Order: sequence, then structure tokens, then C-alpha cells
Amino acid sequence: MERRKTLMWVKATALAAAVIGVAGCGNTLPAQEVSISPYISVSQTLPAHITVEVATQDNRSSTLLGERLDRLKGKAPIFLNDAKPALTQAAYKALTDMGISLFGKGGVKYTILLDSLTYQASYENLMQKVDTSVELRVRVDKNNTFFVGTYNTQQTDFFVSSPSPEENQATLTKILSQSLTRAFNDPKMLDFVR
Repeated sequence: MERRKTLMWVKATALAAAVIGVAGCGNTLPAQEVSISPYISVSQTLPAHITVEVATQDNRSSTLLGERLDRLKGKAPIFLNDAKPALTQAAYKALTDMGISLFGKGGVKYTILLDSLTYQASYENLMQKVDTSVELRVRVDKNNTFFVGTYNTQQTDFFVSSPSPEENQATLTKILSQSLTRAFNDPKMLDFVR
């Protein structure tokens, strides 16, 4: 009787291990939730007496950016939940670097609109290829008139293996930084603000 219980316990343990092993082999690539920290490089200044308000809108239809990929064709989603805080912080830093010290309502209003941010992974010549794209607009309101600029960017990066969360964060931060830097250095926008 004792031997039968031991044999049943061994079979149950083996079955559980097999189930866990099969479940673990199904997809070893975990989902990633990334954060961003864009940086805007500015080369121009604005008049220091201007009061500026900053607003951001995340108009993406989903927090899903795309899917990650591994060498075994396993896929896993990659997400960016809320881009607004990082975009707002980058805008304030850029405007401060441009000489603005008065922030609030009643002057010029910058609105950053993130319309799309995508991530697509594939394999090319044994390297992982990651295509990212951003569609971004900046609207500036001043004295009952406005200016809108569109700043779209696409880039391709290559990796030896599936990018880590840190590498994906750097990739997405880089592409957003490029679009935002173009926006805040746009001569037409700067002329409108001045």
C-alpha cells in the first residue's frame, strides 16, 4: 500500500514537471512594458518675457507598440502605457533651455500630440531588425492664432539578439527625441512664437 502511494506520488510529480516544462517552452519571450525619457536638443532661444503653457495628448489608439520576436519565431507584445508625463517633462526642459522661465496660462501654449508610435521586429541576415516610427504634431497657440507642425520619424536598428527592455527604451527614446528636437528647432514655429 505504501509503495503504491509512493508510485502515485512519483507519477504525479513527473506529470506536473512535464506540464510545467511544456508550458515553459511555449513562449520564452516575455512581454515588455517600456518607459521613455526623450531629450530635446535646442539651438535657439526665445524671449524670456514670454509665458508658456505646455500640454500633451497621447492620441495612440492602443498602448501596444508591436511585437517582440525571438530566433524561434516566438512573439511577445511590447507596450508603452502613458507617454504624456515624459513628453511634458522633455518640453519643459527644452523651453527652459531656450530661456523661458515663466510657465502658466495666458501666453503661448505648446501642445504636443503623439498620434502614433510603432515597433516592428523581424530577422535579417541573422540579426534582429527593429523598425520604429513616430507620428507627432506640435501645435502652438498665440493671440487667437495657431501654428501646427508635423514631425514624423522612422528608423531601423539592428541587434544580435532580442533587445532587452533597456535597449528598447533607448530605441524608442531616440526616435521620439529626434521628432521633438526637429519640432522645437523648427524655424517657422520659432518665428511664430517670437
